Amino acid sequence: MDEILQELRELGIEVDSIGGAAPLQIWGRIDGCWFYFRARWGAWEFCLSESAASVEDVARLTLKATGVGNFYYSGNANSETSPEPDEGLAILLRCAAAYRCSYRG
Repeated sequence: MDEILQELRELGIEVDSIGGAAPLQIWGRIDGCWFYFRARWGAWEFCLSESAASVEDVARLTLKATGVGNFYYSGNANSETSPEPDEGLAILLRCAAAYRCSYRG
């Protein structure tokens, strides 16, 4: 897990917390914007807000919130249970890339 965390840091992705088993939850900042990631029962969701003042503000968004400055991405994990932290971080890396491609060009 340390290697993935180091790679994320080098890419400007700050992970403030990783925890839980059902759901696995990860939150932090990407390019200074708060994100919240959760995975449970083989499905995962990622939400990022360019205007949120804290991770609580992002988590309060109905994760499927759309609108100016909000980015939502979801998918299925490789298993029917919550992913392990390593798999969650690898998915987070894909979410960050999708956000940057969509919003940053």
